[in-house]
Amino acid sequence: MLIAELLSAPKTRNLTNAGMLTAVVMLSAILFFYSVLDPLKSNDFLYYNDQSGLHMSDFVLFFVSGQMVLQGDGAHAYSPEVQMRYMDALIYPNKLEKDFFLQYPPVTFAVMTPFALLPIKFAYVIWVFLLTLCAGAALIIYLTRCKGWGAITATSCTAYLFCSYPAISAWKHGQPVWLVLAFYLLYLLAAHRRQPLWQGMAIAACTFKPQYGILLGLYALCTKQWRAVGWAAIGVVGMLLVSIAAVGWDNVIHYPRILHEAETTGAFYGVWPEYMICVRALLVRYLTPVQALDVSSGLWMVTAFIDCVLFVFAGRRSVSCLQWAFAVAICASLIFSPHTHIHDTLLLAAAFAVTRPSAGCDALSKTAAIVNRLWVGFLFLYVPLSWPLSSAQAIAAFQKIPFLIYDCLLLALAIAVLVLQWRQRDTKYDAEAGGGPIVRA
Repeated sequence: MLIAELLSAPKTRNLTNAGMLTAVVMLSAILFFYSVLDPLKSNDFLYYNDQSGLHMSDFVLFFVSGQMVLQGDGAHAYSPEVQMRYMDALIYPNKLEKDFFLQYPPVTFAVMTPFALLPIKFAYVIWVFLLTLCAGAALIIYLTRCKGWGAITATSCTAYLFCSYPAISAWKHGQPVWLVLAFYLLYLLAAHRRQPLWQGMAIAACTFKPQYGILLGLYALCTKQWRAVGWAAIGVVGMLLVSIAAVGWDNVIHYPRILHEAETTGAFYGVWPEYMICVRALLVRYLTPVQALDVSSGLWMVTAFIDCVLFVFAGRRSVSCLQWAFAVAICASLIFSPHTHIHDTLLLAAAFAVTRPSAGCDALSKTAAIVNRLWVGFLFLYVPLSWPLSSAQAIAAFQKIPFLIYDCLLLALAIAVLVLQWRQRDTKYDAEAGGGPIVRA
């Protein structure tokens, strides 16, 4: 009893919160230093050879894309021979046996051009720092402005996310999934404030990862946010023009075919569907690479259609239902997307944020509240469990399947809360009162 009284005292509670913040921030800073800054003392951090062959950070591919544009080879952006020539020059005296093919959308070449003006290590540190800053700031701002969290709690939660294995993986590879997370949260924040311009720009910016960007576009369409859709169309046109200027019309118009060929051929390094954490990783064990990609793409399109149905009907039901429908869609996209790696699970932070209760919304039903606690608990456990789950990849029989199973569990919990909440109509059906993502155009 004495301990409980002490912890409940305002001064003690403030000290406890400050202590938690300090501890979590220090831990995440140590991990950031360990993952990003300290290894740069070695010249072999971004690429190195060992007994199993050549290993290369994804950032090397991004950096090469900028080099190609700077040196006038943008028109040959998706030529395996040209890409390989640039990579061999960068990693010399190492040499590739086959191309680490860069299959990212054409806009990537334009975005990375300024970074290619810098030495690769300096460019890498700036790139990773900016990505992390964008995602971290977006999460803190959304939780404080839309969900009423205190700054200390929101910062502690964000720093806690940085302690996960997916975060470390994203840092080491310079993966732009941080930007996708930032744009998801920017979209939700702009929707809460009824700012269709920023909603549209967030949708457009997310299209550099189409399997996740399309989700925001469908959400805006199904909730009739027409002005946001209009701004998104303008943003996409702008990105296409920038892409054409960087790599030429042919590469832009033929990109879908280029992507399909790169994803299904065994001629390149870097695809490795068997190491993904989506259903494609299971399908590729029993089907050919082409069949596995086509089937997983079909499942992803079916999932997108189901998401649309959920958005339409949940939007008519309540703010709370729409928030949970969005969380369900994020979980489903990670499972059924034809291209999902461990670092992509950072998007679960957006699913967590959007489902946090806020002032003005009706409370969850008693049963839904219990399942919600399980949802929150398993999401928080994701951070420490991501480390032993990732070690399962050392066992050939498991690879990344534990992550897929865990994501399926989270999807089931989100669906359960949505179904339970569907029975309880929200009497305060208004975006400003509810603090939810819905906005009437």
